[in-house]
Amino acid sequence: MTDLTDARLDPVTHRGLSDVLLEIRRRFPDLRFGQLVCNLAFAAESDAWDVEDVALRAAAERFLDRHRDRPESVPPPVSGTA
Repeated sequence: MTDLTDARLDPVTHRGLSDVLLEIRRRFPDLRFGQLVCNLAFAAESDAWDVEDVALRAAAERFLDRHRDRPESVPPPVSGTA
């Protein structure tokens, strides 16, 4: 049986990571996703294959904090549309 208390499987961690990655993508639309993940993994002192979600989220939040003043380049998605 899977231990859902494990931070690697925590849906809140996954949602937070998804949210911060989305915000980075809005501010840096020309940054390729794989490039972003590799750079964040490096910042988390890991590699893209082995980086833990918590460490990746922390690195993404630090990256975003350094670039908070950069305007969004892509409008946020409209909820409820297909």
